Amino acid sequence: MAVWVLPTNGAGLAVAAVFTNPGIPSHCTMEIRDRLDARRGYVKAVVTVSRRQDSNGPYYAVTSREGDDYANEMRLNYGDLTSAFEKRTDLRSGSVIELYERIDNNHVHFVNREKKIDRLFSTRDSNIYTRFAYFLSFSGFPFETKADVSFKTYMSEYGDTLTMRLRNLGRTRVTVPAGSFDCYKLELSVGGWQAMFARDRFYLYFDAAMPHHFVRYDEKDGDRWYSNELISYTEE
Repeated sequence: MAVWVLPTNGAGLAVAAVFTNPGIPSHCTMEIRDRLDARRGYVKAVVTVSRRQDSNGPYYAVTSREGDDYANEMRLNYGDLTSAFEKRTDLRSGSVIELYERIDNNHVHFVNREKKIDRLFSTRDSNIYTRFAYFLSFSGFPFETKADVSFKTYMSEYGDTLTMRLRNLGRTRVTVPAGSFDCYKLELSVGGWQAMFARDRFYLYFDAAMPHHFVRYDEKDGDRWYSNELISYTEE
């Protein structure tokens, strides 16, 4: 696959991140009942989050394993939980399915195997959150001060950045295998002009108590709603 240097929308703009670290602990583990698709159904995903340090400062190293099917590796910036790196690997074939890497303040490298995308984008936008890290980065939503925010993500379906909108719909009680939680309910949708064509809505629930850990995710497939649910959450 060839690598092309392309400008993204707003390539000359430096856009501030919308989330703030709510106090995610130095180490935590989550087990999640995770639906892969209609054919394979549910597996158990095991997620580990560890705070680490390098010459640039602290960050979170995140790994998740979805049964025997997929593994995700992520690096999130400590202060605003933006994505510095994300890689999704097919465990059965050993091949990389998708890769996001922040090269420097002006460039992002994005790869998707299925869509044959391998591009180096020019962008100063720092308000970028990758989709396999949503379950962690969304815990930094400004729940008490804002009703909605917008951010950018890279998606293979579009081959470029996509504006996403996240709305706070208030609080509700949610019961999952891990227990019953008072939660904030967030609605995720496509923003900007693409919202005219992409009308799907997704719902995520985060514990109202700090540090707002993930509890449940709802999405519609056909005529039915399906949920990914927290099985356990531990801090160290």
